[in-house]
Amino acid sequence: MQALRGTLARYGKIGIVVHFSFSTISIASCYYAISRNLPVDRALETIGLKAPQAEGEASSETLQETASVASTFAMAMVLHKVLLPIRAPITVIVTPVVARVLARAGFAF
Repeated sequence: MQALRGTLARYGKIGIVVHFSFSTISIASCYYAISRNLPVDRALETIGLKAPQAEGEASSETLQETASVASTFAMAMVLHKVLLPIRAPITVIVTPVVARVLARAGFAF
């Protein structure tokens, strides 16, 4: 998180635009994954962000059947927040590249 703050402080508006762009893509992808009933639980377990599910717990399929648009969005927001440790380093890596490309194209920032 410290590296993300430093990058946003150093690159200013460009850093914020890159971060919000990745965040928008992330929230849309999370919403799509949950609304289409994709196996989000298994994906999170694979990358080590979620503990394996106990037998008595409801599966994501059971929860999805009763979810409305608002609750689907709420679940997507939770998943989006869980993925911050993945989004932040991507922002830190991509922001300087975007800044260089924009500087070469003649944009002053």
